[in-house]
Amino acid sequence: MKLLMENWRKFLKEEELIKENIGDFYDTLSEDDLYDLDIEDLLDLRDFIEDLEAAPGSRFPDPKDLYPTIMARIEAIEESEAEEEARVEDIYSGEYAMKLAKAYMGSAKMGIELAAMVPDAEGLAEEFKKLRGLVQDVLGHAERSDMAPWTKWDWNKHPNTIISSVGALINHLVDLPAENHWDMDELVDERKEILSMYYGWLESLRDLENYTFWQLAKANRYAPPSRRKGLVDSYHFIKDWVGEE
Repeated sequence: MKLLMENWRKFLKEEELIKENIGDFYDTLSEDDLYDLDIEDLLDLRDFIEDLEAAPGSRFPDPKDLYPTIMARIEAIEESEAEEEARVEDIYSGEYAMKLAKAYMGSAKMGIELAAMVPDAEGLAEEFKKLRGLVQDVLGHAERSDMAPWTKWDWNKHPNTIISSVGALINHLVDLPAENHWDMDELVDERKEILSMYYGWLESLRDLENYTFWQLAKANRYAPPSRRKGLVDSYHFIKDWVGEE
């Protein structure tokens, strides 16, 4: 019965038919159950108990019974997440982070494959994949002469948002340490090269809008030949960057 209830609750939560209301299950929980809850559940349960203490005559057991264990679990998870973040921050800094950034700006697939080989860098590989997928979607629209990415209001998939997201990620990866480094000059030069690659990528992605426009209904005849060639070159640049499946 307990497993059935938990599966049902999970289904309802995933279908967004109920909001997380772990307090409804408080009287069925044991200390062992707390180790199966994620931090969002635990934080909600903590808030529920703190509110419950101010409500005398409740039908629930003493709200303080599980409170110490809940707080200990929250602290343990937060410490674990902080340690994981510190490990990831260490991976995503310095020379190796620049290698990841340079590989990604040269070829999305290459950057993804390289990041996937780094222990504890799964999050970065997934972010690389997500951004590549968004660019791939924009590219598909350009190939179909469909202006949807630029005219429909879906800000999360808008090319300007993609550019900003990639820029923020690359800037994070190429951020140099504040202290002096034995090869700082080389790192500075590497950073400049990577940022130059990013700006070239940025301009090519922006060019896809005009490339798409000039493919529509003979509108391309109004574009000077040299400009048309530049737009076509940008299209091929982004297509090569995305790579084949």
